[in-house]
Amino acid sequence: MKVESIEPKERNKAMDAFENPAELYRLWKEEGNILAGLFFANKHHWGDEANGIFINPKQAREIYEEIGEDFETWKKEEGENPNTVEYIIEGTKEELKAFKVLFDTLNSKFGTPDLFDGVYIPLGVFMKTLVGSPYYEGNVLTLEEEKPNKLILTAELDKPFALFYALREAFDNLKISSEIEKEESQKIDKIILLSLIDGGIIEMPGEYIDHREQFIEKFYPEIPKLINKGNQEEVFYIPFEKNGLYGYIDNKENVIIEPTFEFEDADVTFLGVSRVQKDGLYGYIRIPSGKWLKEPQFIDGYRSPNAYGFVEVTKP
Repeated sequence: MKVESIEPKERNKAMDAFENPAELYRLWKEEGNILAGLFFANKHHWGDEANGIFINPKQAREIYEEIGEDFETWKKEEGENPNTVEYIIEGTKEELKAFKVLFDTLNSKFGTPDLFDGVYIPLGVFMKTLVGSPYYEGNVLTLEEEKPNKLILTAELDKPFALFYALREAFDNLKISSEIEKEESQKIDKIILLSLIDGGIIEMPGEYIDHREQFIEKFYPEIPKLINKGNQEEVFYIPFEKNGLYGYIDNKENVIIEPTFEFEDADVTFLGVSRVQKDGLYGYIRIPSGKWLKEPQFIDGYRSPNAYGFVEVTKP
């Protein structure tokens, strides 16, 4: 994919539709929006559980090839240990019967009984049955009946929240809960919003996360106006690495900054700002000036902003 082929209008449309896979697909197929296709491929490649898209490298590869992008094979990070998680499943006796039948069927076909730890149904098999995607690592271990209307499913897996979402997606008539839901809530409490326009921060309470745009409109009405005044630049900058140092080129491949930055990773600019990683933390640097918007201090951070120029970052 040639970056100069992405027109500003195409880019803005794709960014606005980033959270909506169906709209990204339409933009890509009906309007030929290359960036929308790339965003859509990324969602399949890395997974987007919140929108019901589970990791599917085969489909991602096909999309990448169609839009002219190289496909990078996903590799599990070294030292990434599986988690043992309990999922509590509640419903009537009849409602739970369907789940028991599913578990018993998969166990009889794919399970490897273990005297101490459980039945070892491969998680990929379980996930493929639930939501059509086999690209997860781990094992479903046990299904125990605690009460006539309550089951506890135990699994050892690398992505615990993915199975949680898949169970809810496949059995929407059952009440499904887990301790990981509480953990996710605790993570949300650490999320704040960082403006890529001026570096301002909103200490955003967790309950506003699902209503961020209304929150910004109400309390920060000047932000949409700033964005609408042409801050979505037509020129953007792309990082490149040489001898372990990062520099930047523009979208016409002119060198803007020679390799001078000791980063672990860096991204394409949005609103003239690039997300970078240094010493395991994320920060944001202005390009082409090379000055910091926010020095690396966040344990997580979004790569690109929402429609109002904010990114979600996570405090340590």
